[in-house]
Amino acid sequence: VGLIGGKLYYSGGYVYHEFTYLPSLYAYDPVDDVAVQKANMPEATDDGVTGVIAGKLFVLPGVCGLPSDCEQEATRALYRYNPVNNSWNSRRSAPHYHPNGGGGVIGKKFYVVGGWNPAGGSNVSLDAYDPSTNKWKTLAPMPTGGYAQAAVLGNRLYVVESAVPYGTTLLHLYVYNPATNKWATKAAPPHVGTLAKVTLNGHNFLFLASSQGSELYTR
Repeated sequence: VGLIGGKLYYSGGYVYHEFTYLPSLYAYDPVDDVAVQKANMPEATDDGVTGVIAGKLFVLPGVCGLPSDCEQEATRALYRYNPVNNSWNSRRSAPHYHPNGGGGVIGKKFYVVGGWNPAGGSNVSLDAYDPSTNKWKTLAPMPTGGYAQAAVLGNRLYVVESAVPYGTTLLHLYVYNPATNKWATKAAPPHVGTLAKVTLNGHNFLFLASSQGSELYTR
């Protein structure tokens, strides 16, 4: 999900009971409580990572598939959406695959990390995309790879990494500092969930929510 002009933009997805991938893009307005469908993505996608830079939506899908086909394949394609003219453009492909990876925007660069490797095993790669040059740069790898949930707090990328997409074991919290290109290990949450930055009483925190409970992380 990306926030542009007070609206939440979310794209792609998978309908499990229909074995269907989605190319859809919606913009949700929380004021009017209305979701408006926008131009479809160039292909149906799922398990991607989204970031917003200079009012444009950048989406690195994890997998792509036909809208009515349960077959899937990993992809490194990067797409950019411009809400001004409601159109998509292809950008330079990422150097690594990141299905079920995590990411965020720091200093006008789109950082994407982790996920699973279609060749087998998990992915520890960290890649940063610079829209001003349309180029990627591979940076210091994450200490361990796997499914990732990420959020940006204080110009650092916080990543909850898990060996499996759901569960309560083998969890890690890693923090990446782009100024030093180094990772640090912090206290892991008790379970996997959706990670986001929230602001409470003027202070920023990490918030993790799941069916197993919710957690607030303080530095």
